[in-house]
Amino acid sequence: MKPSCRYCPHEVLRVKVATGRLAGLSASMRSLTLAAISALVLLIGGWGPDTLQAQIFERALVLEGVHLPAPDGTVMKNANIILRGGRITEMGPDADAPLMSRKLKVEGLFATAGMTDLYSTLTLDAVNSASAVHSAWDGFDRYDSERIMQVLSIGVTRIHLVPVGAGGIVGRVCSVSLGAREGGGHGILDAEDVALCIDLDTGTPLQKIRTFEKVREAFRAAERRRDAADDYSSDLEKYIEELAEAAKKKADSEGKEEKGDDKKADDQDDNDDNDDKDDEDDKDDKDDKEK
Repeated sequence: MKPSCRYCPHEVLRVKVATGRLAGLSASMRSLTLAAISALVLLIGGWGPDTLQAQIFERALVLEGVHLPAPDGTVMKNANIILRGGRITEMGPDADAPLMSRKLKVEGLFATAGMTDLYSTLTLDAVNSASAVHSAWDGFDRYDSERIMQVLSIGVTRIHLVPVGAGGIVGRVCSVSLGAREGGGHGILDAEDVALCIDLDTGTPLQKIRTFEKVREAFRAAERRRDAADDYSSDLEKYIEELAEAAKKKADSEGKEEKGDDKKADDQDDNDDNDDKDDEDDKDDKDDKEK
């Protein structure tokens, strides 16, 4: 089959010329050289330009002239940040740009860690009913890319997602990282039970007081359920221990009865043996008298 090369049409000719020069080499050297040439043909002729660039010539991105805030409060000026494959591989004033990297001058701009929004309702819709078992993660729209990208563009990379609902105990807050998901969309769940959201709602002071009383009653009910569960657990453990003790006593009692029956049987056997012996003695005496 005639070899083909999509990336460079002249490589086939070069390979033919190179193979023609192998005649003067030893057999082992010819094998090694042919293997190298075959690998080169597969590398250049079998892959497209995009694949070759991604696998071998993956270009790094260098942000030049960045200001980096240091932990001690100082600012590290004119630093470089090197990114490869979407990840930071090196940063600092001494970070050298890799060969064939793509450079972007950003003099005067600050690079900081991603911010966290501690009260976010991103992509959430209000619900009419809510409870302590409701989680904000259940209502998060991972495919609302437009709103998520707006938040990412201002430097927020993580949010505490707060459920939206009627007054009282609304639901559970979760922590979400806004990174891209492998299956598409954005949003990776970091922690589901971060906090319990309680909202006194808007309205008159009397309405807020009534909402607060509902919240207190819900907590009292939860305490009663917790206490009942603790009492049930302790009672169940005690009941299991009593069953085990009763079973042990029954086994000991049955063992004693079996031993008593065995002793009675042994005594009866002894009595029978004695009776047989007495009968034999009487018979012997009678025989002696007759003689």
